[in-house]
Amino acid sequence: MTNNEIVQEFPIQPLIMQPAGPPTEEQIEETIALLYERLESPDMMLPINAFVREGYEEAVDILVDDIKDYRRISAKSIQGRAIAVLACDYLTGNCSREILIGVPLKHD
Repeated sequence: MTNNEIVQEFPIQPLIMQPAGPPTEEQIEETIALLYERLESPDMMLPINAFVREGYEEAVDILVDDIKDYRRISAKSIQGRAIAVLACDYLTGNCSREILIGVPLKHD
């Protein structure tokens, strides 16, 4: 089966809650507050969620410092870097807040 046939047979649904452009300063501040709430979650402290925590900690720094350049991402884990990329994309209007703060956590 070719890629075109796969796409026709299994069309990808558009992502829900697409952003309407770059966020305002107020929206960025609200998102930072939501990220801090996520970081305070008891599940976030579990070792199994360390990479998510790393990504969200960097995401806060990215939003506070208005970093839009992937080259400035310093997270070491793949998952942490992916979350940091979402934060950069959020600032440029290419990722919604819901996607950024919606990374699932693993539970005990």
